[in-house]
Amino acid sequence: MQIVKEIAERPAVRAALEMLREDLADTVALIERIQQVPAPTFAEGPRADLVEQEFADLGLQDIWRDELHNVYGRMPGRSSSGRAVVVSAHLDTVFPAGSDLTVTRENGRVHGPGIADNSAGVGSMLAIIDCLRRFELQPEQDVWFVANVGEEGLG
Repeated sequence: MQIVKEIAERPAVRAALEMLREDLADTVALIERIQQVPAPTFAEGPRADLVEQEFADLGLQDIWRDELHNVYGRMPGRSSSGRAVVVSAHLDTVFPAGSDLTVTRENGRVHGPGIADNSAGVGSMLAIIDCLRRFELQPEQDVWFVANVGEEGLG
């Protein structure tokens, strides 16, 4: 646990964490934008399009998408000699095509089909990528960010 404390105390990390707090409204808006793209299991393609473009806009490298619509992007580490780290969030939702995706706000909370499962996970992953990029926090090893599909079904 000492290493986590040491990393958290680094000035660049402290500044990045503060930026995440300050940019919360922008992150919530991104989460809502993701949520508005239907992504029932086995029909995640349109949401994968959005994430693939976000990966490119955020400067990830080696971006690719497989035939199932899993989207991959790599943030290079300082050393490529070790194992890579994978950070993932699933694109699909349990809500079927044609679901009403209306978002409501109540008592400081955002509600809507697929917000928590898993637009918030995907949006948070994108916010972390942006934060690492903006503060030039290059990881020790490569980090592969993956927006995966089929989590809600037998995919």
